[in-house]
Amino acid sequence: MPIGEKHLLRFGPFQLDTQCGQLRKNGFGVKLQGQPVQILEILLECPGELVSRDELRQRLWTTDTFVDFDHSLNTAIKRLRQALGDEVGTPKYIETIPKRGYRFIGEVSQNGAIPQHQGVPDETVVHKTTGIEPEVGTPISAITGLLSNRRIVLFSLLLIIALLALAHWLITPLPIPRIVRSHALTKSGLRKTPEFQSGVVTDGVAVYFQEAGPSAVVTMRAPAAGGEAEELASSPNGSLRDISPDGSQALFAVPTPTGLEAWAQSLPSGPPRLIIKDARFPTWTADGRSILFVRRGDQEIVGSERKWNRCSAIGGIS
Repeated sequence: MPIGEKHLLRFGPFQLDTQCGQLRKNGFGVKLQGQPVQILEILLECPGELVSRDELRQRLWTTDTFVDFDHSLNTAIKRLRQALGDEVGTPKYIETIPKRGYRFIGEVSQNGAIPQHQGVPDETVVHKTTGIEPEVGTPISAITGLLSNRRIVLFSLLLIIALLALAHWLITPLPIPRIVRSHALTKSGLRKTPEFQSGVVTDGVAVYFQEAGPSAVVTMRAPAAGGEAEELASSPNGSLRDISPDGSQALFAVPTPTGLEAWAQSLPSGPPRLIIKDARFPTWTADGRSILFVRRGDQEIVGSERKWNRCSAIGGIS
């Protein structure tokens, strides 16, 4: 063989470089050296033919070497089989001929050539998904590992970007609301009455408020989109406090000689009715089933549950 030319013997996923005595599997080195590698090289010189134990002894041990030949040879063959993943009972590469020797039964090619009947091994297949063709001698497992590492890096970068975006969204304060447009709901020109501790309340469809009429304070209703306001007929002479969550009733605080009373009026029109005596600042709860109010005598906030036209106290907070 010319100097510098490699002598490669390939079988299955293995490749033996006889110049350096190195065995590779799928392109990665196998920890095997010494007599096991020498035995493999001898068997690969004449695949399919018997190599006797005596021939192995003559080539591996000189005549003046004192060694337990049988034990040493059996140990070397065992290590070689372990490296190849071979079994004595069902050999793929090394067959034992009892009391005679060994024979290599696998398909072998020289100088890295691939036997035609074996087809193209996985190591030389062009990667169909990415279109990347491995270099000569580059195992497909290495290419796959490289692509897998790139996917992991890409996924990690995307995850970091997503976490940074989430953190930015969490720590960034919400923008301060600003008025973009406005329109007038009423055009009467009469003064509205905050001094009566009444507010502007809405059920989402209409806006309810009180204003100082010519002779008395009146309760008004105007569409939320704007338009003509109309007076609520028969509304009690008190301060408008709230609208029930379902928009069916208005709640008033009506002054009396003995204190304030909570009155309710059905909407859009209906007779007012007394709900609670001695009740300041009445307001509906969110579910519309109870009314919260302040009782001045004991400075307690009391809740009452509405049952038709009756109310019963259900608790208080000092």
